[in-house]
Amino acid sequence: MDQGISAGRWGEHERSAFLALRGQLTEQQDRELYKRLAIAINSQQLRITTNGPPF
Repeated sequence: MDQGISAGRWGEHERSAFLALRGQLTEQQDRELYKRLAIAINSQQLRITTNGPPF
């Protein structure tokens, strides 16, 4: 996730890695990652290049 945000691009690879990681997280960690991703998207730090939703 940090790499995607640093690169300024969120594509299929980043989305797949994010979704795969979710199963290994606690509920609190999961919420924190969603929050970070939402903030990056809303502040236009990320250019979304997925064919569907970003997560």
